[in-house]
Amino acid sequence: MISPGFLTERDVEDFRGHFSRYPYCHLVRSGVSHLDENTRLLSEEEIESVIKGFMESSYPIVCYAGSKSRERFFDYHSALRIDNSGNEALLYEFLVQEPRQETMIRGLNMASFVLATRGIQRIRVPFHLGERWSWNDELQIEAVDDHHSILSRR
Repeated sequence: MISPGFLTERDVEDFRGHFSRYPYCHLVRSGVSHLDENTRLLSEEEIESVIKGFMESSYPIVCYAGSKSRERFFDYHSALRIDNSGNEALLYEFLVQEPRQETMIRGLNMASFVLATRGIQRIRVPFHLGERWSWNDELQIEAVDDHHSILSRR
């Protein structure tokens, strides 16, 4: 079973080790979109930047693999920061494995679900989600401009 959780200090070393062994696509870095990024192993410097971004975020959501898995972490991880109003979260860090588009959708769905359980209904995503994406009926996409979208629960 796959489950979301929050990155804690005791998980950081395992999280660091996971990124040194498995390729990811680092799609959002410090709140800026990098959709043209290739899936690859991250450098030590990049891993440290990811961990710092997660630990400084309001919601450092990691996807844990099931209890029967030999690996602790799974295929997408997102760190979100809450805006000044407290009503909206900004996708600050976002890493996915292949297949990229399906994994992005699962990761954003999971983030929206986790935040909704905490009363936050909107996520500002630093890229245009567009109509080509296949979403479930619980989520609504609103284009802010060519470079930002709002993902919200219905």
